Amino acid sequence: MKSMRAHQFGGPEQLRFEDAPDPQPQAGQVQIRVRAAGINPADLVRLAGRLQPLPLPYIPGTDVCGEVESVGAGVTHVKKGDRVFGRALSGGYAEKTCLAAIEAIQLPAKLSFEEGAAIPIPFYTAYRALHHKANIKSGETALISAGGGGVGVAAIQLAKVAGARVLTTVGSWEKAERTRTLGADLAINYREQDFVAEVLKATGNKGDIGQRTHRGDRHRHRQVTRRDLSRVRRIVERRLDPRHEPRQCGAGDPGDGGGHKGALCRRPAQGDRQQVISPGGSAAGDG
Repeated sequence: MKSMRAHQFGGPEQLRFEDAPDPQPQAGQVQIRVRAAGINPADLVRLAGRLQPLPLPYIPGTDVCGEVESVGAGVTHVKKGDRVFGRALSGGYAEKTCLAAIEAIQLPAKLSFEEGAAIPIPFYTAYRALHHKANIKSGETALISAGGGGVGVAAIQLAKVAGARVLTTVGSWEKAERTRTLGADLAINYREQDFVAEVLKATGNKGDIGQRTHRGDRHRHRQVTRRDLSRVRRIVERRLDPRHEPRQCGAGDPGDGGGHKGALCRRPAQGDRQQVISPGGSAAGDG
């Protein structure tokens, strides 16, 4: 099969378009022909060799969408030709890849392959952060940072569907307009507005949920949030977990299953307030 493969770690310039062995599905796995693949910061970090040692040559890519080519033993819910999306076990930047059967989800007919490839890490991360960790409820107010990024875009829509009032911070007026079309009730340009003052004004000096991107290039933004949004009852942070190890798929190249981990911790000194560390790795693009 053709693939985008790196023989040494570094930036995207290390990727070569070349032949690679077809990954073979093992029991409980699905092989798909990739029609579209997502690009996430986590993919670029792994390509740079900064998370954990990975065997070379290496095919990056986690979020994929395509058609089932074959299935391993014990797989019955999908068959050859089905359109599915999910997180790849072997690298997704190739003509073929493998998914764990539980990860192979039927793609709705109204969605394109490109839309399917944009779902896994952004929407799984946002859903788990809002529902499994923050326990979002209808009528609450949610502040979503980096609303122009992949996870932010997903979180805005999911919070709105859950019945929440959605506030978001973005880095440009263009992104502010885009997030409003997604359902954001208030979009704040943190480069030109005092987002803390705007949030406190919009919420009457209190809030329910804050979802925050945990990335080094937003250190100042993050510290302001930590200091000034003390009235927010629950804060969700998104960050990469470097403890994740890639998994192997047959004879294919090692990839990752997007396995980000989370933890919940209370801050007793601040009463009802909770800090929630959600599974991380927001999708390409920033706030």
